[in-house]
Amino acid sequence: AVVSTQSTGVEKVDKVDMIELEKSVRQLYDCVKYTDSPLSPVEWDSLSTLLKPQRHNANNTKKMDQLHSMLGGVQTCVAQLRAARTPSRIRIVDFCSGAGHLGIFIAHHFPDCEVVLVETKWGSLRYAKERIAGLGLNNVTLCLSHMGQFRGSFEVGISLHACGSATDAVIQQCITHNAALVSSPCCYGKIVNFSVVEYPQSKLIRGEVPKFPQFMEIARLADHESENEEYMKCVDIDRLEALRDKGYRFLEIRKLKPPTCSPKNNLLVAYR
Repeated sequence: AVVSTQSTGVEKVDKVDMIELEKSVRQLYDCVKYTDSPLSPVEWDSLSTLLKPQRHNANNTKKMDQLHSMLGGVQTCVAQLRAARTPSRIRIVDFCSGAGHLGIFIAHHFPDCEVVLVETKWGSLRYAKERIAGLGLNNVTLCLSHMGQFRGSFEVGISLHACGSATDAVIQQCITHNAALVSSPCCYGKIVNFSVVEYPQSKLIRGEVPKFPQFMEIARLADHESENEEYMKCVDIDRLEALRDKGYRFLEIRKLKPPTCSPKNNLLVAYR
């Protein structure tokens, strides 16, 4: 579980600090480029309705686009693991899985991999169980647990819009288990220091934004609907650079495709 150890409102950033902060953010934004990775097509019309988000409005298409982009990241990591001769039964853990929209979609596309759905709400997992049975999938396991209490080994950790510091808890699980990461973060302004993470996390960002209140201001601005791109990217650079500090060698920031499928459209892909 994520446990806050520091208030986000202790100290304010004054105007002079804010000018320097914005300068640092622009420099970081310019120095790290987004990776444009092509996606293999998904024939949605031929798929069972049980593999599709159960919404009957425009958001349904947006959610499908998000799943498609996440699939591309998982394909990258699984291909790398197989090239490195990782045992054929790769385990993929979907943290904060909810009803399993992402994990079940991934399990369908990787029948030779095991997928674990980790979720705290039994109602969500019960619905996922019904969908899994309806699809006849035999490579999905359900785990009712807080992500911090999950103890199983795995090769790829994934999360789609885990709120605030939950994304960083997923990253910590991946670091602990030497696992690859595919994650699209959300709710940047809700990050809080917790037991094993203090912001900023990376050596690089601490050199540019050394104080916690300054970094929290960046995170807060990342949640603004307008002109938030630079700030989102700065928070996610900190996440990837923290992974680099831990020995990860492949690090990418991608975009969900199309970017309009979500205002929180960064996609982090990393492996050792």
